[in-house]
Amino acid sequence: PPLPPTHFVAWSVGRTITVSWDPATAGGAPTGYLLSVGGSVSLTLPLVGSSISSPVAPGTYVLAVTAVNSCGSSSATAPQTLVIP
Repeated sequence: PPLPPTHFVAWSVGRTITVSWDPATAGGAPTGYLLSVGGSVSLTLPLVGSSISSPVAPGTYVLAVTAVNSCGSSSATAPQTLVIP
């Protein structure tokens, strides 16, 4: 399986959240990623790219990313929490 993504960052501008990361430099190559969102909402988004940006409602968002490929999935990145007023 792939190793966890690196350089995972999450930030907000107004009510728009942006997250980005880099693939690990070793291990199996990821074919996609899973963005886990907790807090005010609970969901998992499958993604192909290494960033996403979206407007959100006010609340608290706990974000983490997992790399996936046909051999399995990595552990998640350390979570980051954003509070949107």
